[in-house]
Amino acid sequence: MGKIKREACKLVIFLSAAFACFVCADDFCQKAFILRQNVNLLVLGDKITAERVAEIRKMESDNGDVTEFTVWTMAGQAEIEDRDQLHRTTADVIEINGSSELLLFSGAVLHEQDQEGCLLGKETAQQLFGSADAAGGQILCKGRLFTVRGILWETDNCVIVQAQNDTFFERITLAGRAGVTKSMQADRFCQSYGIQASLLRTECLSEDLLYELAPAKWSDFEGLSAKLESFKAGIAAFAGCEKSCLEQRFLQWKKTGGMLIVGGLIFCLAGILAGKNFFTQILLIRVGESCNMK
Repeated sequence: MGKIKREACKLVIFLSAAFACFVCADDFCQKAFILRQNVNLLVLGDKITAERVAEIRKMESDNGDVTEFTVWTMAGQAEIEDRDQLHRTTADVIEINGSSELLLFSGAVLHEQDQEGCLLGKETAQQLFGSADAAGGQILCKGRLFTVRGILWETDNCVIVQAQNDTFFERITLAGRAGVTKSMQADRFCQSYGIQASLLRTECLSEDLLYELAPAKWSDFEGLSAKLESFKAGIAAFAGCEKSCLEQRFLQWKKTGGMLIVGGLIFCLAGILAGKNFFTQILLIRVGESCNMK
C-alpha cells in the first residue's frame, strides 16, 4: 500500500508541475505575441522624415482605408535626470511618431500628439524617483522636459518619447489585420508610398507561413519557392538587424515560454510513466485480491 501512495504522489507532483509550466508558458507567449501580430519593417536606404510621415498619414486618411502605424528609431543611450537634477541614470531612448500601443504589450500609452509626455522603464523610474510608481513626475532628456505618463513594466532602462520634427526614422510598425498576410500588408504600404523596406519576421513557423505558401489552386505551385525564400529572408533580416530593448525583452519572453513548454512536456512524460506504475500497482493488488478470494 505504501508503494501505491508513493506512485500516486509522483503522479500528482509531475502533472501539477506540467500544468504550472504550461500556464506560465502561455503567459510568456502571450506577452511575446506582439512581435507576431504586427508588421515590422526595416527601412532600406534613406530614412523617413517626420514630414514624409505626415504626408503618408494624410494620404491614408484621404483614401479612407487608414492603416494604423507608428514609425520609430532607436536614438541610443542618453543621460536622464529628474527635474531637480538630483538623480541621474542612463537609459535607451526610443523616439516615435505615432502611438506607442503598437510597440508595447500593455500598460500606459503615449499618444501621437503628446509631445510633453514620456514612458519610463521600471528600473529607470526607480533610479530617478526611488520608486517605480513615478507617473506624474518630470524628467530631463536631451535638453527636453517630459512628464512621465506611465511605466514600462516589460523593460528596465528605457525611455519612450515622441520625436521632434527633425528626426529620421528607420523602423515602421503596422497594425496587423485579420485575414491579411504580413507580406501583403507590407507590399501594399511600401508600394503605395514609394518606401524601400525589408519585412522583419520573428516566427519560423506560424499560421501566416501556411496561409502565404498555400497555393490559390492545386496547379499553382510556381511561386511556392519564391514565397518560401521571401519568408526565410524576412527571418534572416530580423535576426541580423539591431533590436530595441523592447524587442530584446519580447524575445526573452518567447525563449522563456518555449523552455517552459519543453519542461511541461517532460513533466507530462514523467507523469505518464508514474501513472503507468501507479495503475500497474493497483492492477496487481486487484489480481492478488481476486486470487485470495478464490
